[in-house]
Amino acid sequence: MKISYKLFFSIIIVFIVSFIIYGIFAYQRDLNNYIQDIKTDTKTLAKVLSIEFVTVWERDGLSFSLELLDEVNEHSTARIRWVWLDSDNEIRFKPVIDCEKILGQSDRDVSSFINLDEGKFICTYLPVNLPISRTGAIEVYEDLSSVIDTFFINNMVHLGIVALFISICTFILIWVIGYFMLSKRISGILGFIKRLGAGNRSDMIAVKGNDEISTIASGLDAMRTELKSTEEMLMKERDEHIKILEQLRHMDRLAVIGKITSGIAHELGTPLNIISGRAKLLNSFDLSHDEIIENANIIGEQTDNITTIIKNMLNFSRRKKPEKKPVNINTIVRKTIDMFGLNKEYRRVSIELIENEKDIIGNVDRIQIQQVLSNIILNSIQAIPGEGKIEIGVSIVSMTLPGVPAGTVNKTLSLYIKDNGPGIPEADIENVFKPFFTTKSTQGGSGIGLSLVKDIIKDYHGRIEVENNPEGGCCFNIYLPIIGDGS
Repeated sequence: MKISYKLFFSIIIVFIVSFIIYGIFAYQRDLNNYIQDIKTDTKTLAKVLSIEFVTVWERDGLSFSLELLDEVNEHSTARIRWVWLDSDNEIRFKPVIDCEKILGQSDRDVSSFINLDEGKFICTYLPVNLPISRTGAIEVYEDLSSVIDTFFINNMVHLGIVALFISICTFILIWVIGYFMLSKRISGILGFIKRLGAGNRSDMIAVKGNDEISTIASGLDAMRTELKSTEEMLMKERDEHIKILEQLRHMDRLAVIGKITSGIAHELGTPLNIISGRAKLLNSFDLSHDEIIENANIIGEQTDNITTIIKNMLNFSRRKKPEKKPVNINTIVRKTIDMFGLNKEYRRVSIELIENEKDIIGNVDRIQIQQVLSNIILNSIQAIPGEGKIEIGVSIVSMTLPGVPAGTVNKTLSLYIKDNGPGIPEADIENVFKPFFTTKSTQGGSGIGLSLVKDIIKDYHGRIEVENNPEGGCCFNIYLPIIGDGS
């Protein structure tokens, strides 16, 4: 509910309660005044009749005096009677009020009795001095039941009309004030907050005035300015962080390339010797046409081998912006294994790919995945003292990864790299992914390789775990979201 409506209903409730209390007191006051007016009228009527009554009595007797009262009753809303105020009394002349109560107020010329409980009436007595020994009085009886009910209804209708009129005026006034001073300005603030939450830091809040709402608006606008400044600073720091991270990743790739290519001279020497020998044979001019073609084909094949080796190294070491696209994960693994086969020293460790599925297509950056595999494989090779074995498995599983709602199951790439080396000391397992942590400082280890691996996996909203194998060695398990498989 809008605040103007809440304000209106709150004021109306307070107004109604106050008006009810006022109405009760006003009704009681007006009723008392009304009864006092009736009391005065009955007294006046009794006094006027008493004079005429005594005159007729003295001239014509009691019977003619009573006839006078009957004639007056025919034209009056009150009931007028002659009553005797002594104990020896007939029923027709017995007063409504007890005689003792009436005589108890003998100090007054007129006595009035009001009953607002059951019966509701006012009874006025005017004692009359007669030339006889008995005491009598004129009784004026006014029934108040219908009068009070009518008065109550008229009073409530009057109060209701006034209350309705005031309520309508109050509603119009509050609506106008609430709309222009509250709702419209608060709606402007809410719209500003929504735009701010959506990332719009340029729009200024337009709320005029010099009150609490305008103070809030000014504070929000100052917060917008601070947020914009802080956001620009954070964006700048983030860009610098990404730039430094990419530099570290590039340096790490170069380090891996340097270690892999330390024995590449032998790999290039063999095809170069073959090319040199075949070129000399061609230069002798003693070969047949078929032999010339055969030697030319061999030279071409060896040249392609050298080109492939150098191209793979350049692609891996080249610094470029990450580009995610659908690629075959098995192909990336095989190319990475081929790179390590170039180094004669690393051939003491066999690397085997276990293809659980023929084609697994992942939406990844090829160079980043090669960097992840290269760092882990290189760590395994360096950890194995002599001959050994590394096993790489690729498959698809269904699981929930970090960064997605709980219970959401995604199709996920599962990749493990397992070796038969000495394993990782239990005290070091929780530290292997921390920056600059290394157990190979004497071998030139920098301690950034595995930390960069974890950063790359995190960029994919994936997960990486490491554990020691029961049979010896360690195993890295990597889980990445994928877009589909070869099927």
